[in-house]
Amino acid sequence: MKRLRLFPAFAIIAIVVLAYNSDAVFGFRQNSKGAASGETKKQTFIVIYKPGSAWLSGKSLSEQPLKEHFQYILNLYKTGVLRFAGPFEDNSGGAAVIEATGESEAKDIANHDPAVINHVFVYDLHPWRLVSWDQYLKK
Repeated sequence: MKRLRLFPAFAIIAIVVLAYNSDAVFGFRQNSKGAASGETKKQTFIVIYKPGSAWLSGKSLSEQPLKEHFQYILNLYKTGVLRFAGPFEDNSGGAAVIEATGESEAKDIANHDPAVINHVFVYDLHPWRLVSWDQYLKK
């Protein structure tokens, strides 16, 4: 049963990788500016949200107390921290792809999420090196 639960997470990661590398459709690209341009290089992280101790058992994702989480995620998007995010279709949580200067900042972002503070979600955080698969296509 545990393998079946992991499938949606792997599927969403694969979809996110493909979507992230589709600049023509989504209009964004991983930050490649470095110290030479005067900006701190950003690193990409994926946050996997899972039900926490305050998750309302037997309730769908849309019935969970996530209004403040939505506003927080929207603000991250407005400020350029969030690249993209969304719920898993099986109501088991969701994922967010963020950019931060390092793991400490990424943890700080996740820990300030109201759904994490209120224990509706717990999260796993992973540094993520996105691959541009176009380079492997034969042209």
